[in-house]
This record gives sequence, C-alpha cells and structure tokens, in this order.
Amino acid sequence: ADPDEAVLFSNGFTYSGHPVAAAAALKNMEIFEREGILENVLDVSPHFQERLAALSKYEIVGDARGMGLLGCIEGKAEDLEAERQLGQMIDEACEERGLLVRPLINMAVFSPPLIITHEQIDEMFDILEQALEAVERKLGL
Repeated sequence: ADPDEAVLFSNGFTYSGHPVAAAAALKNMEIFEREGILENVLDVSPHFQERLAALSKYEIVGDARGMGLLGCIEGKAEDLEAERQLGQMIDEACEERGLLVRPLINMAVFSPPLIITHEQIDEMFDILEQALEAVERKLGL
C-alpha cells in the first residue's frame, strides 16, 4: 500500500448498535411501560416543581428552577467568595439530614428517581428547607 494514501480508521463506540446495548434499551422501555414510570413522572412533577419554586422564599436562594424531576437551587451571597461556597454548604447540610444533592459552585442540583412518590418529594423538600435554614443561620441571616 502507498504510505501517502489516506487510510480510513473506522472506530465506533462500544455501545453503538451493539446487540446487548440494544437489548438493554428495549428491556428498559418495556419496564417503563409495564411499571407506568412515565405516568408517575407526569403525576408527581407538578408537585415537585411547586415545592422547588417555594424555596425562593429563602434569602440565600437566588433562583430555584427545574423541569420535570430535575431541580436546581442557585445560591446568592454578599460576595463572590461566599457565593462559591454555598453549593458545598447546602450539600453538607442536606447530607447531615440524609439527603444527597450535587454541589456545583453556588448551586445544588438534584434529580430523584423517576419512581419517587408525593410523600417522598415532601420528605426531600422538607430536608432541603431545613438545610437552607441551617445554612442561613450559619451565615448569620
């Protein structure tokens, strides 16, 4: 072969069209349909978003936003350095109370399981509220 000839190196992802990945995806879709998971998400999402929006009442919350069962609390503080610590502070206060959220700079994001119930949403947001109150106390607000 001519060394100057362009050589096509074809490479794909392990899961691209792989029969096992396709079978897993089909089984996943079957479970979603059988268990009514989409219907549950449609049922509980308005309650989730209502509880999320209510977090805006806290002084350290600059924005509470989300869609479906995705949520984000964006913290606000007096200066940039304090603001950078808010996500971690909210995360630690939540974890002390048994809830895991994901800190990202001045934000805490969360996405509960799609099978979550109304009661579990209330428990989750009750913990979030307790955590926000604790962080505000810690900051002297």
